[in-house]
Amino acid sequence: MSGKRQEGIPGSVRIGGVRYRVVVEDELVSEEGVELLGQHDYGRLLLRLSLAADPELRPFVLLHEILHACVTVSGGDSHQEEALVAGLSHVLLQVLRENPDLVRYLLGSGRRADGAAVSSPAAEASGGPA
Repeated sequence: MSGKRQEGIPGSVRIGGVRYRVVVEDELVSEEGVELLGQHDYGRLLLRLSLAADPELRPFVLLHEILHACVTVSGGDSHQEEALVAGLSHVLLQVLRENPDLVRYLLGSGRRADGAAVSSPAAEASGGPA
């Protein structure tokens, strides 16, 4: 395992209260000898990414592995997990990339791209400002 750092890729991600290390490998191969672009390893709390993945694909691959981790830590059923995760990773990343106001709202920044205040559900519930 090379564990190289790549610019912009976080070194760790917290998922369901568990911290996963994000590791970039020169090559990533399954136990069956199949080349992989990414891999979720719950036992070692690792999210592995392969340098074989085109740089444009790496965010999708990382989100894909994060979704696998979400299913695992939430106790989800692995039946048809790969199909669900594969479909969601591309669509979810597209939604996040193309909707910066949504991302700011979800993260609770309190401001839209145009500078207008955005109230968060937590602030609305407490009666306070965003």
